[in-house]
Amino acid sequence: MQKTPTAQRIVGLTLGAIVLGLLVVLAVVLPKAQGDTGSADLPETLPVGWTAADALDPDDVPEAAGADAEELVERQVDQRKYVEDTYAEVYDEAPAFRVYTDEELRQVALVTVFETGPGSFAPPQGLVDPEVAGLERAPVELVREGDALCAVSYQAVAAGEDSGEPQTITCQQPSGSRTVQLTTQGVSVDDTFTLLDEISTELA
Repeated sequence: MQKTPTAQRIVGLTLGAIVLGLLVVLAVVLPKAQGDTGSADLPETLPVGWTAADALDPDDVPEAAGADAEELVERQVDQRKYVEDTYAEVYDEAPAFRVYTDEELRQVALVTVFETGPGSFAPPQGLVDPEVAGLERAPVELVREGDALCAVSYQAVAAGEDSGEPQTITCQQPSGSRTVQLTTQGVSVDDTFTLLDEISTELA
């Protein structure tokens, strides 16, 4: 199987997570009129040392990224603006949004901060009983730690086969009067919970 270049995976996760983020059920005020961009101030770096994709220094982008460094950063700047403009059009209080990545551009974290408290949370594709479906494990598992709840997605494989590491993890956690939604790729469940808690604490 051909591996997708790292730079393309960053953009792909960004777009895919946006769709997932809009489908995941959250207690967010329904849109009535055009709103302003989110008031949450998302930093250029996360506590784990990751940098916002739109704030990367082109000189620090590894050659293995498989794309022109300046073009990659410019695309991320344009992508973030597009998402913020779209959110501003459909939410009364638009959520803040930013994508982060590690130094090697192998791990990605998409952060969305809603200006409302947490609400219902369920995977849009529903839950599947692995025994009934003849699978090694459920394609989506719900995992809770304190106030944080995550939907962990695995590759669907037949019973007895290795489902591998999580493909994506989407979580929500309250942060004061806000809700932090985090989607990660290439990150373990434990590390995702840790990252989510650090972001929520910083924004509270």
